[in-house]
Amino acid sequence: MKLYIVAVSGLTDIEEREFIEFARANGMNWWHWIENIWLLIDPDERFDAARIRDKLHAMKSSKRCIEILTMKHGLDSDHKKKTSSIGLRRIGPNRQRLPYSN
Repeated sequence: MKLYIVAVSGLTDIEEREFIEFARANGMNWWHWIENIWLLIDPDERFDAARIRDKLHAMKSSKRCIEILTMKHGLDSDHKKKTSSIGLRRIGPNRQRLPYSN
């Protein structure tokens, strides 16, 4: 199972509904209560951060910054212990990866 925390600014109501439909159509569960923040749950691990980013960029041509935190949770190779990992992608308005400052 993968979880994505998506921060994206500037979605209209229509774009939000389109993003919800994208999640539903692709078997993902979603939560959205805080403005600009989405939680997506991909139980089958069919998606990655790049595909979600590309969908958001395709919805609107305006410049925006998208940040996606990916969390993977599941069983290790012996199927006994649970494992987790976290990855962060900072994606700028031109789809380039941006560095983080300390």
